[in-house]
Amino acid sequence: PLFEEFTTAACGYCPDGKTYVKIMKANANLSNMIYVTHHAGFGTDKMTIGQHTTYASAFTIGAPSGMIDRVPFINHGGNSYLPTAPSRAVWEQQSLARTAQPVPVTLKLTPTFDKTTTTVHLKVDATYLDNVPSGDIRVTAFIVEDNVVGTGVGYDQHTYYFNATGSEWQGQGTNDGSGNYFIKGYVHPDVNRAVISSVWGDDQVIPNSPQPGKTYSKTFDWDYDGTANVQNLKAVAFVSYYNSDPNDRIIMNAEETSLATVGVAEIEAPGVSASTLSPNPTNGLTRLAFTLDRNASVSVELSDITGRTIQIIKPMAMYGAGQQIVDFNAASIASGIYVVKINVNGSISTKKLVVE
Repeated sequence: PLFEEFTTAACGYCPDGKTYVKIMKANANLSNMIYVTHHAGFGTDKMTIGQHTTYASAFTIGAPSGMIDRVPFINHGGNSYLPTAPSRAVWEQQSLARTAQPVPVTLKLTPTFDKTTTTVHLKVDATYLDNVPSGDIRVTAFIVEDNVVGTGVGYDQHTYYFNATGSEWQGQGTNDGSGNYFIKGYVHPDVNRAVISSVWGDDQVIPNSPQPGKTYSKTFDWDYDGTANVQNLKAVAFVSYYNSDPNDRIIMNAEETSLATVGVAEIEAPGVSASTLSPNPTNGLTRLAFTLDRNASVSVELSDITGRTIQIIKPMAMYGAGQQIVDFNAASIASGIYVVKINVNGSISTKKLVVE
């Protein structure tokens, strides 16, 4: 299931929404829940994109509010409510109920990365397991970044919980001089950075009456501009109905996949063998060992997964045949996934390195 939360940096109650989502993430019965935040519903902030306000206009009357698979909540009077619920107390209950429902379609997400154009290609395969009611069925795809931190207005989180006994946010925040408290360095989770399909999903991918056992596919493209932390990126896709009534845009199923290792392939070029990195993962001194079958010009560098050079470990120099040892220090490198490139006479060998 997909849990979508509406939140903004200006929303003083929204830290409590983050608390409830943490509780849900810790529930083993919700281990397959996918989380996305849209920064709208109570003004906007520096993370807001146009689609966030479109979704907020259709689904919510405030923030924090959350929805599970865009299924209308039932209020205490037994009447249908908007797909979002402002009461955090019912989020987990409704999520557990939705998770227990069978899904009629499975999704497979296959991302690839073109380093030349810095474009992510996301292939979505939807395979139907059973018959479903006929309707306008669409495929939607998001790019989501976790752990977003910024500075200043639009990132600093407004909070009403500075003096709230028992809250995890008690004592957190700085008074702005007018009695309002803002948490600097607040970590914003699961931010929807881009909608790479049409805002309400691409139609004409899945027919109105999909056949059980058949797979329907669509590839979406996203141009990575280097601003988001690629180590914290994931792709989310889902299949849903579309209807003029927002209460009738229910999601059949959703899936996510990390983009942190997209484009990372280990290659051993001709003339190089037995290459190893240890320790791996690392956070300090690291040893690269490899064997050359003949004398060669060799250089070693560290790059991120987009191909951007992070560090020249060894400049080009002549090395003799046999085993080679190259030691370097990763202590100053940010946590993430990197590629160690060994250039031997113009041929590139690659090794994946994880920095913790």
